[in-house]
Amino acid sequence: MAWSFVGRNDELDRVRSTCDRRGSALVVVAGEPGMGRSSLLGEVAGRLPGGPTTALRLTGRAGDADFGLLHRLLPGVGTGLPLREAVRAGTRALYELSEHGRRPVFVDDAHLADHASMLVLRELHRGGRNRLVLTHLAGRATPDPLDCLRYERDVSTMSLAPLTSGEVNLVVGNLVDGRVDTASSDALHAASGGNPTLLRELAGRGRLAPRDGKWRVAGVTTAGTPLSADADGRLADAIRSAWESLDLGRIELLCGLTDGLDDWTRRVLATSMLLRSRPAECLRLLESAPAGSRTALLRAMALAFGLRRHEDADRALVAAGASAGMRAWIAAVGGRTAAASALLADEPALHDRAEILFDQAARGLVAMAETRPWQAIPHIRRAVAAGEAGHVDLPWLAPYLRALLIDALLLGGRIGEATAMASGFHAARRSSGWSVAVAISSLAAGPLPALSTEPTSTVVVAG
Repeated sequence: MAWSFVGRNDELDRVRSTCDRRGSALVVVAGEPGMGRSSLLGEVAGRLPGGPTTALRLTGRAGDADFGLLHRLLPGVGTGLPLREAVRAGTRALYELSEHGRRPVFVDDAHLADHASMLVLRELHRGGRNRLVLTHLAGRATPDPLDCLRYERDVSTMSLAPLTSGEVNLVVGNLVDGRVDTASSDALHAASGGNPTLLRELAGRGRLAPRDGKWRVAGVTTAGTPLSADADGRLADAIRSAWESLDLGRIELLCGLTDGLDDWTRRVLATSMLLRSRPAECLRLLESAPAGSRTALLRAMALAFGLRRHEDADRALVAAGASAGMRAWIAAVGGRTAAASALLADEPALHDRAEILFDQAARGLVAMAETRPWQAIPHIRRAVAAGEAGHVDLPWLAPYLRALLIDALLLGGRIGEATAMASGFHAARRSSGWSVAVAISSLAAGPLPALSTEPTSTVVVAG
């Protein structure tokens, strides 16, 4: 599988125009690590009229000794001379080697270059006949070797932007020599941030497999080389972003790119499975959770709403020391109003925001079930307020409570308030959380999900 050069057309045109012009010009290609600065330089060299050997190519990785950047092309330059005379000698020698400016000079990783060599490049540029292209990792060197060029004439800086989602799809498609599922390539784009090096790491480690005529994210594996710290950190940020925006499909694909699941990621993935009507897979995944993990609520939801095992759900909550309000909420959502009312009647005074949230939400549901929407409204409002205080990492609660309050307002005849609250809360706006609110209601009230013969998630779950 070959790694291809994709996109960067504007950047290529800009650098090539610098190389094609007459007279002096200097362009700095800047970007974060892995963004493809060196690849762009190589691509430009390959497209020169005389071929790659036309350009004089230097690298800042040659060492930090005086004139270390130039030693490969000009061995012994400046030896035994004072710095000013050595710079002049180096400038003359490099100018002659460039055939009096006819050959462009490319310097890769100029931020690693030594100061004396950069002075030579500055004098070469001031001579008015040479074209120079430098790559630079901004903000990583102190002092920065490029500081001596900052205020020279005809110096421009070009920053490499991340690859777009479409470019990622094309790159990965060329890598696997096939069509890539759009959702999978979008997940790779989110996980890599459009950084080509991180993309190559994530996509080239057996994380993709053909299925139904397209390449898709295959699933979690601990085989192969572990992800680098940069890739792992970027992937974790992408999962958190997808979780906060409740993009359930992307959560599962991103989790499929990981080396393994920590406790938080396991809960996030299990929640996604549950809200996508796969409670059995959710429970199988939770079986691998370590002792003491915060999975009691999720287990109870999967048992009660997904599998209709209400007594087992309540026993799991009791064993975990859950509050009566949380147990009542599970019972109320599952349609067991009498059990919810009994739990609420015996509940002590509450002070914890999480306990207040579930207590008030349960009281609102009981009032709704008993056709007392005017009494349900204040309870649900208190639950919403407790949720907005940010008590737990459960972003699905906010849209669920919002939908519940809208229903209560409508049934209570407060149409104006309901309409205002429903603004922007609909299926056409993916980020509103509408689908999650519908998923919870459908899971609890709808028919039992069909038992699948094979897992539909991208994550391999131990049976």
